[in-house]
Amino acid sequence: MKARILPRDAFAGLSEEWTRLAAACGGVPVLDADFVAACLEHLASDEVSLAVIEQGSAVVAMSFLVTSRLGTLETWAPGQAPLGLFVAEHREQVPAVLEAIFKQYPARAMLGVLQQDSRYIAPGSFGSLAEEVPYIDTPWIECTTGFDEYWESLGSNIKRNMRKDGNKLEARNISPRMVVIERSEDIAAAVAAYGELEMSGWKGAENSAVSAENMQGRFYTGLLERFASRGRGYAFQLFYGDRLVASDLAIAGADSVVILKTAYLDEERATSPAQLLRRSYFPRLFEQFAGGRIEFYGRALDWHRRWTKLARPLYHVNVYRSGAARAVVRAARSVRQGPAEAARTP
Repeated sequence: MKARILPRDAFAGLSEEWTRLAAACGGVPVLDADFVAACLEHLASDEVSLAVIEQGSAVVAMSFLVTSRLGTLETWAPGQAPLGLFVAEHREQVPAVLEAIFKQYPARAMLGVLQQDSRYIAPGSFGSLAEEVPYIDTPWIECTTGFDEYWESLGSNIKRNMRKDGNKLEARNISPRMVVIERSEDIAAAVAAYGELEMSGWKGAENSAVSAENMQGRFYTGLLERFASRGRGYAFQLFYGDRLVASDLAIAGADSVVILKTAYLDEERATSPAQLLRRSYFPRLFEQFAGGRIEFYGRALDWHRRWTKLARPLYHVNVYRSGAARAVVRAARSVRQGPAEAARTP
């Protein structure tokens, strides 16, 4: 097995190979070739390179790589990507894949494989020189029943709270209205409107909200336009009259949909518009992705737990060139951070 290290722009000619490998990793939308292309277009620096690992003439794995601030090698996981951009055809080949990468970087003692999904690459797949570091538990919903049966299975609190929210709106003579934006030519306006919602809350105060003028806004616009051109990109919106009060941005694969971003109008938080929005569009997802999943790919929060009890680990992996390299890296971490913090660092 051998690795070739290529400029990131080489991905354009290898996207079909990536698609084949990503299908072996579950075909999730956040590893889709269009997702990768949007990351490269809007988020990548010149430091990002593409590793193509081959066995004979067959491509068996691909990964984007960067050098971390500590001088170690890492798989590239830009802030807007929930998973590290690493795909492999067979789990049992992963240790040999990593060994092939190390051969191209003789000065690197460690490779950090970031944000791996335990559903597709199980812990323990990275070989005897790997240490796994917990990252987050991510929630998901199984669409294995009709929506009505699923809704009946939920706890009483979410139903009671939604009835109360509905009563508040009825007292104000407001009938919530849901809109689905799914034409690529309408996406830019939908992302800009989404950004206005984020601006109304804490992200606006911290200057971290999506905006049509910033990198995040350009990324999500480009990403959703790519997916919408294939019928797989959505902006779900909830209106109170003519006012937009909540929006979710989502992309879909063959059997799953990922809710990438969610925002609501802060002044309407008392009526839980984001929850009312999900109650409005989830029946569509249960029908469209019957037998599949709704994925959130974020840390499990209280509002997620009202919709699902399911969660699974995402994790990082530190892979060392050798036992001696592992000892050196750990000793260096202990000097910088102290032993307890060093043990948690991916």
